[in-house]
Amino acid sequence: MKPEHVEYRLVEGDDDLDAVAMVGGKQVGYANGLKTGDSLFLADIHIELPFQRQKIGSGLLRFVLNAADGACMREVWGKVTADDLDVNPHLLEWYERHGFEITEPDSDMGTSPVALKKIVRRS
Repeated sequence: MKPEHVEYRLVEGDDDLDAVAMVGGKQVGYANGLKTGDSLFLADIHIELPFQRQKIGSGLLRFVLNAADGACMREVWGKVTADDLDVNPHLLEWYERHGFEITEPDSDMGTSPVALKKIVRRS
């Protein structure tokens, strides 16, 4: 099923930067971003299975990056785990196509779940 119109919106009500993707009034994806100073941690981005591989995730990520730029976030970063790569083996390339640099994880990124790589996009 190829959606004809996807709407992206920010989720109101908190200081973080959360967004959803909507098709026909139904939420089909979400992104959770946690603000820390002028940095945004991209905690999660997810698109429901029937709507994957239709560029909705790319549109949602671009929407979040534009919102981060509008909020003067100097960087957007996240971590990629082994589980992430098991589900989507091309995830690192996807982030690179969207302007992220792939680096080794920082020692202060926590241990649960363990990050294999850090993704960073600086403004």
